[in-house]
Amino acid sequence: MATGLLLFVCLLSIGHVNAGIAGTDDECPPDNFRCEGREECFHSSYQCNGNEECGDGSDEEDCLSKECFFPDAFKCESSGICVRPAEKQCDGYNNCPDGSDEEDCLSKECSNADYFKCESNGLCYSPGFICDGNEDCPDGSDEEDCLSKECFYSDYFKCESSGICVYPELHCNGNVDCPDGSDEDYCWSKECPNPDDFRCESSGACLFYLNHCDGDVHCPDGSDENGCRDKPCPFFGDVRCEDGTDEEDCLSKECLNPDDFRCEKKQCDGHVDCTVDGSDERFCTPDDCPLPNIFCGPGSCINETKRCDGVADCHDQSDESDCGKLTFC
Repeated sequence: MATGLLLFVCLLSIGHVNAGIAGTDDECPPDNFRCEGREECFHSSYQCNGNEECGDGSDEEDCLSKECFFPDAFKCESSGICVRPAEKQCDGYNNCPDGSDEEDCLSKECSNADYFKCESNGLCYSPGFICDGNEDCPDGSDEEDCLSKECFYSDYFKCESSGICVYPELHCNGNVDCPDGSDEDYCWSKECPNPDDFRCESSGACLFYLNHCDGDVHCPDGSDENGCRDKPCPFFGDVRCEDGTDEEDCLSKECLNPDDFRCEKKQCDGHVDCTVDGSDERFCTPDDCPLPNIFCGPGSCINETKRCDGVADCHDQSDESDCGKLTFC
């Protein structure tokens, strides 16, 4: 019978059976209870757990007079609701409606011997929260004296000056996570976690391979953006352009997304149609500026009527230079 009950609980936990099972008026399987007025049985662990399993709520009635099914559960003082696992007691969150699971924590031992107890209020935290660089205790006691403590997880990196424990993925990733920057020192002596990672030339920091030649500098020396012309793009169909050719002859090309809006006006006509980045008026050449437009550097066109009108429309203000030499008929 015990083996069968254990199998039922395991199947229930992974969602292979329903919590409620059919039963007669007088009989339910061992360690089960029957809802009042219904021929439905639930495992006793569902009784007084704060959730109504029975349609009439009878599983959550008279809980103060009932014992919790699990001996390590905490019984809320005013409602009798059973809170588990035991780690939910004195965890900083009110799991009982009356908050009784968070009362008088200084006088209580943490339910898990490995947990850390805050000095000022007695809250209990998992050892993974100790010396992680974030103050979880109101008094900050979880971040004190970290140099004398070992990181709970053996693969974490311990900052040299503070003792803060840093995720292994943040060690030698090109970003400083330790206050003293020690997590980015001596990286050439460390293997990258992924064989496809890119190593910065000067520091040895490991970058995720998609950050290599993505147009943004991640390495302190910029080596992740060097030699990119000779490197294939990681995704099929991507095009690498540094000369603006990705924005040429767009009217003859189909938009990648059929829902995209295509500007009716052409590029380099002196009007910004792409209001987000103005890319339709960038990388223009003198040949791209038909009359009555004129070319002004760097790489843009303006209408001839804007020449010498007292307002600088070109980035280099060339449209307002040598205006005294103009001859009008």
